[in-house]
Amino acid sequence: MTAILDRNLWTAFGRTLDAHILVRVVASLVLAAIVAVSAALAPMFLAQIVDGLSAGKVDQSVFGLVVAYLAALCVGRLLGQVQSFHYARSDQALQRRVSQLTFDQLIRLPMSFHLSASPGALVQIHSHALQGVRMVLSLACATLFPVIVQMMVILWIVSNHFDLKIWIVVTATIAAYLGVFAWAVHHTSGPINQALRRQVEASGLLSEGLANVETIKNCTAEQRIGLSFARAACEVEEGWRAALLRRLETGMAAAAVFLASMTCAIWLGLDGVRNGQVSAGSFLLLITYMLQVIGPLEMTGYAVRDLTQGAAYLSGWTGLFAERAEQALADPTATVVSHSRGGPPAISFESVSLSYGGGKQVLDEVAFSIAPGTAVAIVGATGEGKTSLLRILQKHVLPDSGRVRIDNVLLPNIELPALRRRIAVVSQEVTLFNASLRYNLLLGNPSSTEDDILRVLRLTRLDQTVAGLGEGLDTLVGDRGFKLSGGERQRVAIARALLRNGDILLLDEATAALDAKTEKALCDDLMSMAIGRTTVIVTHRLALAAIAAKIVVLHKGRAVEQGEHHQLIAARGFYYRLWSTQRVQES
Repeated sequence: MTAILDRNLWTAFGRTLDAHILVRVVASLVLAAIVAVSAALAPMFLAQIVDGLSAGKVDQSVFGLVVAYLAALCVGRLLGQVQSFHYARSDQALQRRVSQLTFDQLIRLPMSFHLSASPGALVQIHSHALQGVRMVLSLACATLFPVIVQMMVILWIVSNHFDLKIWIVVTATIAAYLGVFAWAVHHTSGPINQALRRQVEASGLLSEGLANVETIKNCTAEQRIGLSFARAACEVEEGWRAALLRRLETGMAAAAVFLASMTCAIWLGLDGVRNGQVSAGSFLLLITYMLQVIGPLEMTGYAVRDLTQGAAYLSGWTGLFAERAEQALADPTATVVSHSRGGPPAISFESVSLSYGGGKQVLDEVAFSIAPGTAVAIVGATGEGKTSLLRILQKHVLPDSGRVRIDNVLLPNIELPALRRRIAVVSQEVTLFNASLRYNLLLGNPSSTEDDILRVLRLTRLDQTVAGLGEGLDTLVGDRGFKLSGGERQRVAIARALLRNGDILLLDEATAALDAKTEKALCDDLMSMAIGRTTVIVTHRLALAAIAAKIVVLHKGRAVEQGEHHQLIAARGFYYRLWSTQRVQES
């Protein structure tokens, strides 16, 4: 019950109701109310018809009742179809709206969130949100609201046609059902929440397995990974078994209340007929209304119970919207730094420290500066925090302490889109969309011309590759670009960065997937590309770092050395040892 009353749940649900959807939902509720009233009045007209025929009257009043009875049935049937149409339209619109809101929120969440989240779990949360919204809408439009209207009409008619004993039976029936379903809601929500959490975890395992299927095959780990997923699936099944057992208990209790209430109603009705206080038509009306009261009561109870499940489905979704999006993290008084702010910027890191989630210290008071339009190489062993510096510069993560300035403006005060429009990135792990090569190239700068594309293809040695593709630039590259080789994907990423044309260039192991010949050719192109841009190069390849105007050496999260290549070699320190080791390995 607490989940149903959660304010955050209904706030998130309210986001999905734009004006168009709201009109259709209201129309569906109004039609449902009319259908419910028609369904409640029809038995009353039938009972009066039976009483009239029992008395031998076949006059104009009986024919009027017949017309009223048929009209009630007709209105219920016809408007029921119209109501179903509006409900279905509302449902589809809500599904679209939830998907849109979820995707927009996910891509606006900071990288710090995505670094710790499983894509499969996020997809399952989205699937649960679709199910939850559909369940809430169905219960509101097709169950709760029309049932309440129908019950009110029935209770009004019962109070006017039957004595106090019948009224007590009806009231006691309502109270018993409410008690049963209140117990059901209280005892079912826990197992459902647990089952859904396990389902999200299992989906995360499934997504990771599919994303790493090549690694699984290379390690002959199919059986081991399969067993891990099987255990997770069994835990999901066990969670739902507990929830279904609670549902069975609820159903059995509801059945007991049904039998007891119907027995009392029939007994009192027959007693009334025997004493001449109740006519045959009224007896028929009593039984019909008891069924119509009990049916809606059961539906309402099951609806409230299922609403708890719907709320559980939506709990993970509301949690997504509790996360602060990147735009929300920006300072409201942010200084907007435009792309055309007088050339490439100066960048400085001042005693910057970082740890992910309060864990291991990744960066420890790192300090260095980059002159406008020059290149700085960041070198060091794996895990020293080189890529973390690039993430800070893009505001993917925020440092624990210290300051970063761009053109003497503090990084937190720079508006996020304005900052990222200035930055072109080539990452070590290149992920392409399952779309055309042209789409992937234009992702960072859709306004690029055909001549721009052909120019960067020549610069990155991709022109011959594209010429050999069946459909040229319109060739689909496959899921994550797997139809291309690793080196081709890397060159596509470099070409995309060239088209981006930012005045800050970030190269994160940009040549890692290239063969030695292509790498040597591209190093010159990359340095030509860096002219007129402030460039940060993260690399293990010290031959590329040696070209930079300054080299910063990271060790245990600290900047232990910095200077030009020849200066660091002459100092015979940490960089010298890295350089010597790499030269021996290459030779």
